[in-house]
Amino acid sequence: MPTDKKRLFKEALKHNRAIFASKEKMRLIWAKKPVEEKIAELIKLQEATAVLHPELRSLIPWRLKKR
Repeated sequence: MPTDKKRLFKEALKHNRAIFASKEKMRLIWAKKPVEEKIAELIKLQEATAVLHPELRSLIPWRLKKR
């Protein structure tokens, strides 16, 4: 059993490193985008959040919405 746990731990560690490397890569790509694109993406995320959780509508700053 201990060998099995070690193997599972190594697999989980390898998987986690791959996930964090991917997240870091996406974060760097996102950081290079223009502010206008970031705001548009934020608005899309806010709209999706409002659909999924209507109780959060009062917390979302809708004034950022495109004119």
